[in-house]
Amino acid sequence: MKRLLILPLMFATMAYAETTQVATKVACADDKSIIEGLASLKEQPIAVGKSSDGEITVIVTMNAGNKDWTIIALNKNSTCILAAGKNLKTITPTPKNNALM
Repeated sequence: MKRLLILPLMFATMAYAETTQVATKVACADDKSIIEGLASLKEQPIAVGKSSDGEITVIVTMNAGNKDWTIIALNKNSTCILAAGKNLKTITPTPKNNALM
């Protein structure tokens, strides 16, 4: 019961939260260069999503062998690498392992 009461309050708070900008370096290039670069690293897409307005596509790629990963964002004008790293752990959502709870 407590969870049911807290959830609406949490979402209401998130709706009114202040936004913060994060400064980071973003590498942008043509689609072909980035896709070929990821292919040379043996990274394959493991997740794809679109922004709520449908203008941006985000793709998460991973090398299944060494667990290196990259997050790229595409729109009609550019393709950019937002982040990359090592040792990605994938999580399959279930009621018992919800990472946000």
